[in-house]
Amino acid sequence: MRFESDIPDVPSDEDLESLFINNESRQLLYSAIRLLNDIDRALILLHLEEKGYAEIADILGMTKSNVGVRLMRIKEQLSSIINKE
Repeated sequence: MRFESDIPDVPSDEDLESLFINNESRQLLYSAIRLLNDIDRALILLHLEEKGYAEIADILGMTKSNVGVRLMRIKEQLSSIINKE
């Protein structure tokens, strides 16, 4: 005998649309990241991996304040790239 709780949930149309939009946004972001220079790309990828400023600074050999400033500029650059597409 099967119970309703045994039947897997089927995503609603809204859930599927949300997943599609999130996937499309992620693809746009990573396409834009590929356009960055090597250091900026490494910096933003480490940030997306949720590394702290101090850890990123140690890995890339820069100061924490430089990490913060560069991340702000990279985010602005990525926003500009994505909004052009």
